[in-house]
Amino acid sequence: MTRRATDVTSAYESLSDEHSRALHILELCGSPIEDTASGNLVGNEILILVMETREQVDNASTEHDLKTLLQQNQTRKNETIHDLQRAFCVNDLFTAKRLTATLQYWNKIEESIKEKIL
Repeated sequence: MTRRATDVTSAYESLSDEHSRALHILELCGSPIEDTASGNLVGNEILILVMETREQVDNASTEHDLKTLLQQNQTRKNETIHDLQRAFCVNDLFTAKRLTATLQYWNKIEESIKEKIL
């Protein structure tokens, strides 16, 4: 019984988090993302934006600046999630992989901003 509860909790957590859900769907479709592939999947434009955003977070000196960056990042996350849903709907697994990797970057930026706010 404890094992089933643990499995249900794990499944719920995977499904409630967009990134975890996307990783799981890709795995079910036979197209998992390799741990080392994120940078290669997203392309230079996204990597440059990620680096610039991380630099802005590092240089932010007020809570207001951090909250502004958090809101901008949330907008990027929402757009990525929307595009990811569309990619899965049309079974475009290559695009879904690229967007899942991109979403991972936005999640990490969100974490770093929240850590700095606290």
